[in-house]
Amino acid sequence: MPAIMRDHTIQLIVFCLAAVCMLGGCVERLITVKSKPAGAIVYLNDEEIGRTPATVPFRFYGVYDVRLEAEPRWMSIQQAAAAFGVTEAEISQWTDQERLDSRESDSGAIEVKVYYRPLWTKHEAKAPWWEAPGPDLIAEALPDQTVHLEWDFELEPVDDIRSEAIIERANQMKKQLLGQVE
Repeated sequence: MPAIMRDHTIQLIVFCLAAVCMLGGCVERLITVKSKPAGAIVYLNDEEIGRTPATVPFRFYGVYDVRLEAEPRWMSIQQAAAAFGVTEAEISQWTDQERLDSRESDSGAIEVKVYYRPLWTKHEAKAPWWEAPGPDLIAEALPDQTVHLEWDFELEPVDDIRSEAIIERANQMKKQLLGQVE
């Protein structure tokens, strides 16, 4: 290959690489956290990001500390039975035993206040194959690249709000924590 042709080939390659870099490409990375019930407060690595469904940008792949806290909700006996996976008769029995708070709504129907256990877990943000070293150089240069991770969590309703039950759950948690520390 003649020297002049080789110089033009090198110049063309450099020009193409510069043009790709000037496209201003950048990978947008997003995490969306959803929960059942919706509206739970979400913390990622102890930083509050909002209420579910919440979408935030992220920079690094890896394991994230995820915490969700839902406020108690008033719902019909039918909705509460569905949330707990029990019969409406059992919900009525729980309200009679004062395991759940109840009230009469404006329409005269009985409503039950459902509390949810906070959820504290870890979840991994896994990188797609094209974010591995090597292919990521090209992916970063291409415009409008997006990684959108969706995490779904289900909060567990609490079926007994009496103080004895709360103290018992706290003691169980204490035993778990002490068992992990030892």
